[in-house]
This record gives sequence, C-alpha cells and structure tokens, in this order.
Amino acid sequence: MALAVGMLAHLLFDAMWTNQETFLWPFLGLEFTAAGPATVSGYLKDLVADPLLWAGELLGLAYLAWLWRRAGLGSAAARSEFRSTGMIDAPIGPVRS
Repeated sequence: MALAVGMLAHLLFDAMWTNQETFLWPFLGLEFTAAGPATVSGYLKDLVADPLLWAGELLGLAYLAWLWRRAGLGSAAARSEFRSTGMIDAPIGPVRS
C-alpha cells in the first residue's frame, strides 16, 4: 500500500501527466525528448523565471524542516539511528509539548 501511495504521490507532485511521452513511457516510444534544464545554471534560471517551480521547492523544504523537527533529528542520537536503520521515529498523532 505504501509503495502505491508513494508512486501516486510522485506522479502527482512531479506533474508527470503534463508530458505524455514521460507519463506513458514506453507505450509512446522508448526515447525521451530533451525537457527541462540540463545544467545547474539552467535549473536556476528556470527557478527564478517560474514562480510555480520555486513555490514547489519551498513547499518541499518546509516539509523537510517540519519532518526534521517532528522526528527530533536535531539530536545526534536520532540522526545516528536514522543513518543505521533508515527509519525515522516520528510520532503519528499531534505533538504535545
């Protein structure tokens, strides 16, 4: 179930449906057309020019900051456990202070 939800979220957040060749690969052919910036400077140029792109990036950074705080990754022990197990021990319900 988690894999299916993750794949659906990937399709949704990356707006995969906007490029049919990518979304329906390999049914529309095995080759990809050049899309998007090929270099870091090209990506930065697109980032500045497209507010929707930087809004998505900021939303992703905000989520990572929230997850960092929620999981207590500010402590060295929590980071060490995450590196060794690959799992984040974050409470499911509301956080009570």
